[in-house]
Amino acid sequence: MDGESYNQHDLWGQFRFAVIGGLLTHPPEQGGLQEELHKLSELTYRHPLTGAQVVFGFSTIERWYYQALRAERPVAALGRKIRSDAHALWHLDFHHGRLRVLDSRENPKWSVISWLITR
Repeated sequence: MDGESYNQHDLWGQFRFAVIGGLLTHPPEQGGLQEELHKLSELTYRHPLTGAQVVFGFSTIERWYYQALRAERPVAALGRKIRSDAHALWHLDFHHGRLRVLDSRENPKWSVISWLITR
């Protein structure tokens, strides 16, 4: 964006803040928050990564609002979270091993590779 390189997590945080930021800088009058959130949920937005037109539901925008409201750093709080197991590769080895065991029990003549190809 504008010649700068952002990662996807930052783009999502900036996008979500852009959607609800007005409510944080200019809070609605007493009792007006629900109405403002409904208005935001009726708008169409441009997806931060693909550029496609998207709509977000009331509860999603409400969740973003309260996340940002409680956070010291709202944009960071609204960014996508990296899964705790995102860099773990053990799961692939585990599943491969299970497939090999299942394969040899059910079809002793098949190899794991042929089983994967037929799927």
